[in-house]
Amino acid sequence: MPISATEVAKLDFLSLLVIGQVRTGKTQTCLSTGQALGHWYVFCCDADDRLRPAAEATDGFTWDPVNASDGTKLLAQFEAAMAEAMAGIKAGKYQGVMFDTVTSFAFSLFHANSISHKPEDTRALSHDYNLQLQSRISRFAALPCHKICVAHVYEVAPVMQGQLQKVGPGILPNVEGGVRTKLPGLFQDVVYFDKDRTTDTRSFVLSIPGVFGPASSNAPGIERCPADVGALWEHMKSRKKGSKGIQTVQTIQTTQTLAKPVTAKPVAAKPAVTAKPAK
Repeated sequence: MPISATEVAKLDFLSLLVIGQVRTGKTQTCLSTGQALGHWYVFCCDADDRLRPAAEATDGFTWDPVNASDGTKLLAQFEAAMAEAMAGIKAGKYQGVMFDTVTSFAFSLFHANSISHKPEDTRALSHDYNLQLQSRISRFAALPCHKICVAHVYEVAPVMQGQLQKVGPGILPNVEGGVRTKLPGLFQDVVYFDKDRTTDTRSFVLSIPGVFGPASSNAPGIERCPADVGALWEHMKSRKKGSKGIQTVQTIQTTQTLAKPVTAKPVAAKPAVTAKPAK
């Protein structure tokens, strides 16, 4: 049956790819300012203790590890996390899911495929790895809830002759293979997470002429705004067709101030943050 154009205009969920430098507070900021959207479920692809700063700022998330070094176990952890996410969304337990980080998951997946393939079988390795990564991030991006996918960016080696570009518009940096040109397209909005180390303020950069290619289809006209997931989502929902959007940082008011860092303590100290192994 034909679908009305008014149905296309509806924006039901946040679909955000957040790219930023390591240890700038991407996960902590997104989870703490995303509490206005509800409870979050995190696919933890980095080391388990990387969630400690987020747990110190908020207890509004639950997580499972998806970070095994063995390829078979890694994919099994992903499937278990997907099952938990889908069940939790259906039950109303989770309103948002976070993939943290796709960079680490891709590295682990590529490493596992490198071990399972013969050294000379590079074509099969590339094919299997690209297919496995794209299919799983596609399934994550299709979950019927708010979605945030976090990615690291750091210095990369120069491109050798014949290689695909490693950075540039539409490319997810620091991810092996041609799949890095496809992953950003799975999310509606791509932002660069910027931290001013002088003032310790964090912001989302939504439109810059640079190597990361951030672009927002749901917040046109914004170049930079406070790194506040809840405030950004409220603006996206309220934007009317044909509006010019907003131009300055000050226009989006932050709804929550990021908690100041405190002395590190085990993640398990927060009862709402559960570290249960994937089954």
